[in-house]
Amino acid sequence: MTPFFILPLERRDPCRKDYTTTMLKALEVLAQSDKSWEDAAQNPVDQAARSVRGTKSIYIKEMEASVEDGKINQYRINAKIPFTLEGA
Repeated sequence: MTPFFILPLERRDPCRKDYTTTMLKALEVLAQSDKSWEDAAQNPVDQAARSVRGTKSIYIKEMEASVEDGKINQYRINAKIPFTLEGA
């Protein structure tokens, strides 16, 4: 199940009623690349941008690499890509 996040857009006094919140949902992704960590992160960001609107960041939870003959041959990440829920 994908978690929901509620984040204040501006840091204001919570007792005031004029602050704004937004609802976010996060896609959890496992991605890999044989080129670099950056490429391993960019691939799911590109795919998410084609599927959902409102992606603004990626949170890398874990990084892992596969090694063969003393060299890294696969860069892997576990990440979350939050996006804004419209009309929420």
